[in-house]
Amino acid sequence: MARVGVRVCYMAGRRPVEGRWGWWQVVTVTLMCVWVWGAQGFTPVMDEETLARYETLLQSKTCKSWLEDPPEDCLKSHNGACVAAGCKWVAGYPGPWCQFNVPEHCVPTTWDVASKYIVAELGNITSLQWTAAFIAIAFVVVSMVMMVWADRRQALLERLLVRQEVKDEDDHHHHHHHHDEVDREESVVGTKYAMTPPSTSSSTPSTLMVPPLPSSSLMGTSGGGVRRRKPETNPDDVEDGGKSMAPSPGRGGARAAIAAGERLLRLPWFLRTDAVCCGVLFLLSMIIHVWRLEEPAILTYDECHFGYFVSKYFKREYLFDIHPPLAKMTFYALGSLLGHDPGPGAEFQFKGQMGTPYHNFNQFYPLRFIASFFGALVVPVMYLSCRALKISPSTSIVGASLVLWETCLLAESRSILTDSQLVFWNALTIFAMLKLFNTPQDNTASLHRWMIATAVCCGCVFGVKFTALATLGLIAVEAFFGFFLLKKPLTLAQCLMSGVVGLCVWMFWWWCHFAILIYDHSEVNWQEPDFQSSLIGNEWYGKLTPPWFPIKAFQLVITMIQVNAKTLDPHNWSSQWYDWVIGRGTRVLSAHESGWEVSILTNPAVIIITCCALAVGALLVFLFLRYQVETTGMLGVTAKSPRNRQLCCLVAFCLFGWLLNLLPYIFIARTTFVYHYLPGLLYAQLLTAVLCERLFQHTSYNLRFIVCFLLVSFMAFGWWYYAPWVYAMPLNDMQHEGRKLLLGK
Repeated sequence: MARVGVRVCYMAGRRPVEGRWGWWQVVTVTLMCVWVWGAQGFTPVMDEETLARYETLLQSKTCKSWLEDPPEDCLKSHNGACVAAGCKWVAGYPGPWCQFNVPEHCVPTTWDVASKYIVAELGNITSLQWTAAFIAIAFVVVSMVMMVWADRRQALLERLLVRQEVKDEDDHHHHHHHHDEVDREESVVGTKYAMTPPSTSSSTPSTLMVPPLPSSSLMGTSGGGVRRRKPETNPDDVEDGGKSMAPSPGRGGARAAIAAGERLLRLPWFLRTDAVCCGVLFLLSMIIHVWRLEEPAILTYDECHFGYFVSKYFKREYLFDIHPPLAKMTFYALGSLLGHDPGPGAEFQFKGQMGTPYHNFNQFYPLRFIASFFGALVVPVMYLSCRALKISPSTSIVGASLVLWETCLLAESRSILTDSQLVFWNALTIFAMLKLFNTPQDNTASLHRWMIATAVCCGCVFGVKFTALATLGLIAVEAFFGFFLLKKPLTLAQCLMSGVVGLCVWMFWWWCHFAILIYDHSEVNWQEPDFQSSLIGNEWYGKLTPPWFPIKAFQLVITMIQVNAKTLDPHNWSSQWYDWVIGRGTRVLSAHESGWEVSILTNPAVIIITCCALAVGALLVFLFLRYQVETTGMLGVTAKSPRNRQLCCLVAFCLFGWLLNLLPYIFIARTTFVYHYLPGLLYAQLLTAVLCERLFQHTSYNLRFIVCFLLVSFMAFGWWYYAPWVYAMPLNDMQHEGRKLLLGK
C-alpha cells in the first residue's frame, strides 16, 4: 500500500512539459503523501511466521477471546519465555514488557475503529447536541447569505460609481465644448461606452448608453461586451497613497469603490456594508458565547484565582499577581455595573477547590459575561482587520469565521479568565496598526490619529499580560525599519511620540491599581518596606517615605517578572508550543461524574485550515525570495513583479507575527498551556484570509461560493463536535473516548 502511494505521489507530482507546477499537482502530492503516512501508521506489524505459529490456536479461539485473553506465555516478564512463546519483547519506559502479536485478521481496520465511534455518536445524540447542530447550521446559512448580500451590494455600488463617472464625463464635454460640437462629442462618447456593435455595418451613430455592469471588476473589459476605460491606477492604490498593502481585490471589487458608492448614496454609517457585517457577526458571536454561560455553576480551575483577585478589588485590599492590572480592574469596574455580588466570604469562596459550587447566580455570571463580551468582540475586529488589508467583504467573513468557531478562545471567554481581554486588545492593536501602516504619510492628520490609536491599544494590551510584548515588538520593528508594509519607515519623532503615548497609557493603569488598593494584606510581604509603607494598616505605614509612583510601579513589575520566571512546576494539562500548532494541546478545566467535561482545546478544523495557510505562506515566501527577487543589498530587494512583492511582504508580515508570538514559549523554560497560542493564532487566521483572497481572484464566483461554504461548514462542524466539552454537555464514555482519540490523547 505504501509503495503504491509513493508511486502515485511521484506520478501526480511530475512536472508538465511547460515546466510549471499547477495548484492541483501540489494538492495531489500533499494528499497522497498524507495518505502514505497514514497507511504506514495503521499497517499492523505481522509476518507469516507469526501467523503460522498461532494457526492451531486460532482454530480454537475467536478473535475476541484472543484480544481479551492472550496466551499466558505472552504475559510472562522473562525475555526468553516471551520470545519462546512467539511474542515480542519491548524495551520501553518504565520498564520492558512482553507484547503479544495479534493476528492480522483480528486487528480492527481504521474504518472499523472509526465506524464504532460514529455509530456510538449518532446513536447517542442528546437534545443539547441537536440544539448545537441547529445553531451551527443556522449560522452557516446566515454567513453565506451575508456573503452573497455583500457581493451583490458591492456590484451595485460599483455600477453606481461607473454611472457617476460617465455622467461627470458627459457634463465635462457639454461644459467645455461649443454648442455646435455637441452632436459629434455625443457620438464619440456613445461609441466609447455603448455595447459592442454587431458585425453588420451601420451608418447610424450609437447613442450614449451605460449598460448594467456585471459584478466582476471595475478595471478592464468586462464580460458581456461592455467596453469601459481601464483606470490608470488601482482605486485601492489611490486610497493608500499609491501603495497597496494587499493584493489587488480583483473579482469582488475594490474597497475604494464601495466607500465611494456609499458616499454617493449618502448612506448613514450603520447601513454601510462593513457596519452591517460587523453587527451581524457580533450578534452571532454573542449568541455562541453566552449560550449556557451559567453552566457549570461551579468553580472551574483558574476562576479561583481571578475571582479572588476581583474580590480583593471590591475590598480595596492589596493583591499580588504576575500579570498587569487592566483585565482585573475591568472585571471590577464592569462587574460593579452588572450587579456582581461578591457575597460574604467571597475571598474564601474563590480560593476554594475546583468544583466548589457558587453561592448565587450574581457571584459568577456577571464576571463570565464580561469575559464572553470581550471574546465576542474579537470576531468583528478580525473582520475589520481583513477589510483594512483591502480584502473583499465575503473573504473577510471567512476570516472572521475562523475566530467565530474557534473553541479555545470560546472556552477561555466562558470562564472568569483574562485571556479573552488579551486577545481582544491584541486584535484591536493589529487593526489599528494596519490602519496606521495603510495611511498615506502625507496625510498628517489621519496618520497622527491612527498613531495615537495604535499607541493607546498597545498600552492596553500590555496592561493585560506581558505576553503581548510580541505584538508591540512587531509594531516597533515595522514602524522603525519598514520591512514589510510601509513604503518608508516612520520618522524617529513619530516613533518616539507613539512610544510615549503608549507608556503613559500603561502607567495610567498602574496608577488606577494603586489608587484602588490602599489597604494592607498579607500578600504585600513580597515587596520592600518602602513599598509597604504606602498601604493603610501596614506596620511600615507612615514610618517610611513611600516611593514615587513610577518607581513603585517598576519595582512591582520586576517582582512580577521574577516570580513568573519561577513558574516551572510540571502540570498535568500543560503542553508545548508544537502541540498547539497541530491542535494537540488540551487543558481540562473541570470534569464531573455525571458525564460532562469542560476543556480548553482548539477547533481541529480551524487548526487544519490555518496550518495549511502557514505552510503555503512559508512556501510562497521561499519561492519569492528564491526566484522572484534580485538582491540589491544586505536587506534591500527589488521584485520583478510589484504585485508579487506586495503579496510576499504581507504574507511574510503575518508569518513573522505568528512566529514572534511563539518564540517566548520555544526558548523560555516555563509551564505553558494551549491558551498561550491564541495571540499568535490571530496572525495565522489573518494570513488565511489573505491567501483565500488571492485564490478567489482567479476563480469563478460559483467556485468561490462553494469554497467559502465548505470552509465555514468545516469550521462549524468542528465546533459542533467539540461543543459538549465547551458547554458542559453530558456524554457517555464512548463519546468522550472518540473525541480524545481524534486529538491523539
